[in-house]
Amino acid sequence: MVNSAETILIAAITGFVGAAISYIYNNKKAEQDSRRSYEYEARKRLYTECEPILFQIIELSNNAFKLIKWLANETKKGKFVSSQENRLFIGNTYMMKSTIYRFLAPLAAFRILQSALTTVDLRLDSKINLQYMLMKKLYESFTRDDDLAESDIKLIYKPLFDKKWADQRKKEPQKFRKQGFNFGRLEKLTSELIIRDSNGIRRVMTYGEFESEFEHGKNADDDNDETDKKFRIPYLIFYDFHPNRLPVLWRILMTQAQIYDIIISISKLPENKIASLDQHTIKKISQFDLRSLDWRDLNADEEPFDKNPFEAVEEYLQKELDDIYHIIPLHNNRISNFKLK
Repeated sequence: MVNSAETILIAAITGFVGAAISYIYNNKKAEQDSRRSYEYEARKRLYTECEPILFQIIELSNNAFKLIKWLANETKKGKFVSSQENRLFIGNTYMMKSTIYRFLAPLAAFRILQSALTTVDLRLDSKINLQYMLMKKLYESFTRDDDLAESDIKLIYKPLFDKKWADQRKKEPQKFRKQGFNFGRLEKLTSELIIRDSNGIRRVMTYGEFESEFEHGKNADDDNDETDKKFRIPYLIFYDFHPNRLPVLWRILMTQAQIYDIIISISKLPENKIASLDQHTIKKISQFDLRSLDWRDLNADEEPFDKNPFEAVEEYLQKELDDIYHIIPLHNNRISNFKLK
């Protein structure tokens, strides 16, 4: 009887343990199946929402990147010298309109990408995640004129806004002209470039559409001009452009050139290569040499206001890359293979 009772007890325990293991296994499998299903649907939604606008961001980034390099080369040739005839950035010129569009359009595309994030899980793709964070830093750079002026070799930069300082702004634009955007203005400007197509989908307007919308004051030097037109602020920022007249703006554009090239380079990498990047190695994927943007003609008499902008830009950029790698959260490798230091 004892052996029979023991046998029954052992059988009962074995059955219970077996049932418990089966229950745990089934629950675990159901949980894994549920996660796989979530990740599949979430990734599908992520790519559907983000990939078309990311493709446009890369295309627009390439246009802006080329423009910055062109500005450096043309400046070195003496294109934007002081003589009135050679200036392309005075008045309602094609160069002025094209420059404003090519620098604002990638930022408008980023705003569309931002709005898509309310319905997608960006953590599911480390490549898209990193591209987004870099675009965010790019967007913010236009508002970081004070920080870039303070970076490494500090520039005297004290923008004067009151009308009574108009003469001072003309005489010493390097010090007293505003060379960046405040955040609210930039949001409004980039919103102006976003329209809806016939299907109600938001998109960045084409250059032709932008040109028809473009308006500015009759004379950017005229502080009595009270016109409040859509693109007057960027017009005033780029008015009479030259890196030596607007050194803080040039630091911003140099920073953007480096970020643009990193974004473009990342777009060509497979996702599994992203995991090996960190804030120190990420710049190495770019073949771009920041010093290729040196606009100075060594034979010219004009003394550069910003004698060595490269260290200033590199110092600022390294801080921003460090910040990216502290912000991006560490996720389970099943969700993200993005590794932090």
